[in-house]
Amino acid sequence: MIRRLTSACFLIFALLTTGTAAGFDVPNLVFKSDRFDEARKLAEKDKKCLILVFSNTTLSDAEDLTKKCLTRFKSLGVVVFIDGPEDPVSHRIYPYASNALHSAEMTAWIPRVLAATADTGGVVATLSKMQMEEPGGSAAFTKQVEEFLAGKRNADYGDGVELSWKKPDFSSLRGSFVSAKGGLLTLRFKGKESQTPLAEFEPRYADYARYLEIRNRKPEPWTSPEGKKITGVLLALTEKEVTLRLADGKEQTFSVTRLSPESLKRAKEVEGIE
Repeated sequence: MIRRLTSACFLIFALLTTGTAAGFDVPNLVFKSDRFDEARKLAEKDKKCLILVFSNTTLSDAEDLTKKCLTRFKSLGVVVFIDGPEDPVSHRIYPYASNALHSAEMTAWIPRVLAATADTGGVVATLSKMQMEEPGGSAAFTKQVEEFLAGKRNADYGDGVELSWKKPDFSSLRGSFVSAKGGLLTLRFKGKESQTPLAEFEPRYADYARYLEIRNRKPEPWTSPEGKKITGVLLALTEKEVTLRLADGKEQTFSVTRLSPESLKRAKEVEGIE
């Protein structure tokens, strides 16, 4: 199912480690992975796509098509080049988008292209090497991205899709996301739900779970003991602090003592804290 996100989108060009050994240089017209956060902020600010180009500069047979992609799609947003699957940025992409990037539908050939939301939580469109070589294949991909940016197309967040949730010991749990609150991740597998402490998962998967939990939360009014009101989305609640996302997109953290008893009770309900 496709869902809309108002933030900018990523175009992820995945060039996997297949091909003959040689090498090529990446044009300076793109951001490198060490400036990933800077590129993301720029894309968000300008409501553009962030274009991630996954490649390996030791491989040459994808060079021409890689550089054509950099030129062809740069008008859609900010370009970031990621040098190979071991580049740190490749491990910062949320799991659903990462799975789409490596899906059977994309095949093992390079390059492979994935358009995702700016936070990498949702998939907008995909483009395999085979599709690039078909008449109109790249044009269809571009159209899908343009429709997303224009608000005419929604992103796919994989609601209800089963994923493998990985742990640091290389084990994993299979299931679709249900919730991530009270320090627990609830997954559904074959119709049954199970709960596991979030702390047991790799940080990327724990962060992804919290992202999914917060994504559909709506702004709510929160009241101080003096009766003053502030509206925002609850992002986090600890024994001492509460964090809200305000209407302007900024995050604000303050002491729980600044919440009225009723608002504190509501915050605990949202976070699944008894």
